[in-house]
Amino acid sequence: MPKNLAWKLLFSLAPEYAGKLQRERLRAHDDRFAASIGLPQIASAYIERNGMAVRHGVFAGMSYPDGKSTGSVLVPKLLGSYEVELEPVWKSLFTSDYDTIVDVGCAEGYYAVGFARRRPASHIFAYDTDEHAQELCRTMATHNSVLGTVDVRGTATSDELNQVLTGRSLILCDCEGAEILVLDPVAVPAMRSSDIVVEVHDFLDPTITPTLRQRFSATHEIDYVASVAKNPDDYPEISFLSAEDQEKAVNEFRPQQGWLVMRAKTSPSSTS
Repeated sequence: MPKNLAWKLLFSLAPEYAGKLQRERLRAHDDRFAASIGLPQIASAYIERNGMAVRHGVFAGMSYPDGKSTGSVLVPKLLGSYEVELEPVWKSLFTSDYDTIVDVGCAEGYYAVGFARRRPASHIFAYDTDEHAQELCRTMATHNSVLGTVDVRGTATSDELNQVLTGRSLILCDCEGAEILVLDPVAVPAMRSSDIVVEVHDFLDPTITPTLRQRFSATHEIDYVASVAKNPDDYPEISFLSAEDQEKAVNEFRPQQGWLVMRAKTSPSSTS
């Protein structure tokens, strides 16, 4: 059985177990890889000089309670270069008054806590199948004084999402290949009037993007945002590093991928 088909089958039959297994596999790989190229040393040197507050971007000023990130490297998040391709998207979407924001695959809380700081009137639901990630997210929300706004939970099942998606809603989905399972407007009708930003892991399952386009084309305007390489020269905070380590500091070390940005054509009131 092809590897991506096996993952797809596992996600469909046992989504919580599959998500946990995928997270553990990625974390183990990331830790070994990071150590092999000196990323912990780069992070320590950066933090010693610059601290643990996010320096740039839409989440500038958000602070990490410790030097821990899960599922992705730390320094790009502290710099604010992490997924900077989406910055115009967030600036545009943050002009809307969302009642509910759902973060599926919240990891340590970079987005969930960042959203809570930017949109304190919204109710933020942060989901992750990894209990370690849930603990880190709660710690980060507490550290940034937004734990009352951020509600950290486990698996984002259809029943869960049907309960929490009320009013005008925004969904961020980064669930390591389970996008087709999570983003189902038949199972969760409120998705038809929710704005959605989803990281598509087509290298795990090439059917993800075409399936989501087919599901949401009638109800959403859909754009694709591709990942791009970051320029170390844009971040003076890392100028003290060698040229090689500057390149590593802004590198997110993951396959070429991108996001579907799906803006609902109608509001919840017009679809009720």
